[in-house]
Order: sequence, then structure tokens, then C-alpha cells
Amino acid sequence: MRLMLGVPALAALFGLTGCWQAAVGHAAYNRATGQPTMLERVNKSLNGADDDDYPPNRDPVSGCEGPAAGQREARVQIIAFELGPAATNAYLLLPPGRDEAVLIDAPPGAAAAITPHLEGRRLAAVLLTHGHWDHMGGAADLRAAGATIYAHAADRAWIEDPSVQGAFMGMDLRIKPVVVDQLVTPGQAFDLAGLRVEVRHVPGHAPGNVLFYFPALGTAFPGDAIMSGTVGRTDLPEGDFEQLETSIREQIYTLPGETVLCPGHGPATTVAEERATNPYVHG
Repeated sequence: MRLMLGVPALAALFGLTGCWQAAVGHAAYNRATGQPTMLERVNKSLNGADDDDYPPNRDPVSGCEGPAAGQREARVQIIAFELGPAATNAYLLLPPGRDEAVLIDAPPGAAAAITPHLEGRRLAAVLLTHGHWDHMGGAADLRAAGATIYAHAADRAWIEDPSVQGAFMGMDLRIKPVVVDQLVTPGQAFDLAGLRVEVRHVPGHAPGNVLFYFPALGTAFPGDAIMSGTVGRTDLPEGDFEQLETSIREQIYTLPGETVLCPGHGPATTVAEERATNPYVHG
């Protein structure tokens, strides 16, 4: 049976089932029906040819603030966006009383989506959880506007030379390269826009997948390492399920149970919820 999946279904595939197989698997159907293939749509989106085809798939929401955020005199606003043909999440952090903002991941179309919400603030940094194209495809435009790009060294080649990722798919994926300005390391902690952020290395889905933990907010951003009720795909190049399982057990499940996890795809969850119910990695 031939089946054409819309963006929500593709989002699920990009997490557990994976972006490369989804793109290749639907190409034959789309060619037979005369519709653009998934990869052709990706290329158009990344090159601005049809930005209107990929607006945010849900309105910006504030749903990732952990319990610690409410204890502050003024709450840090976290706005979630679902962007690009893979329905990838990006998270804009707006600390109160600051003229700076921080973005977690930069899918295609990120600059256009977040700019109206900056309200005069400067985007100080883009923290890339990993180097897959759907998480960094919009980073070049943000760096050009002055943002500093943070990422792990293990994914640097994918970010700075996206043609490497195109080779995985056997075609020319036209993603704008972007320079990584700051390399993050496991156990590192630093301040951005008045917020303390801690880095935890969670490889397995991608070699350079990192989790960014904001202890004052009770919130962590694991990229595609773990999602609500599932985990990131590990049959992609350099994926490793045993490594991912270790990452989740040692670096994610060791966070406080009430920590809100804001993943690369799908809805937010908590460490306690995943420890108790995740069918792939039991707590």
C-alpha cells in the first residue's frame, strides 16, 4: 500500500524512524504522482524558494518552563516553534529584564519565525543539540545576524560542511554551511543571557548530540536523544543504540525527576515520566 505522510507523521519518522529513511522512502511515491520529493521540498525550503509552505505547524507556546522557573521573581519565557519539513522543535528563551535571547536549535525557517518574538532583543547564541540538517539548517542566517553558534566537536563537520550529510542520502542536499564559533564539552557550564547552562554529552543518535540543562529553570533540551515515549533513531550513520541507552541512563535519567525535557520533536515530557514509561530505555 502506498501512503503519503503529512508533516506530523514525518515528524515521528524523523525521531524514532529517522529523517533519511523517511526522505528516501517517499521519493518513489512522490515521483510517481508528479509531486516534489521530500528531499526536493527540503532543498526548496532551505533555499527560501517556498518558505510559505513551511510555516510553524503550531502557534508559539510557553510550555517548557520547569517548576523552578516559577520560583523566580519574573518567569523566563520559553517559546517553542515547530519548523521546517521535519517538524523540528526550536526553543527561544527570553530572560526577563535582559536585552539578549538564546535559541536552542535552528531548523529551516528559524530566523523568520523567531524574529517577531525578539521584540528588540539581540539573539546572543544558538545552541545546537546536534548536527543533523533539520536542527541546523537555519543557523547560517542567525549567525549572519550576529548570533554565536555553539555545538559539540563530534558534529562539527556535519554543521560546517553539510554536503557530508547529503552524501548519506545519495544526493545534493543544499544546506547553508555555518561556522561553529564555540565548541561545548561534557560537564561544561557557562552563562548566557544571565542563565546558567550545563552541557551533558548524550551520543547515540548522533555522535555530537548534547543535552543543554538550565538548572534554574528545571528544564533540559536533549535534542533527539530522547522524546516523549521514544528515543532517537540509531541506524543512521554513526548511530549506536547501546551508546544511546547509556547516555539516557547516565546523563538524562540522573537529572531531577521533575526536570522538563523539551525534545527535538514532539511534546515536552519529564525525566520522571520517561524513567517510568519509556519503552526503549527503562529507568
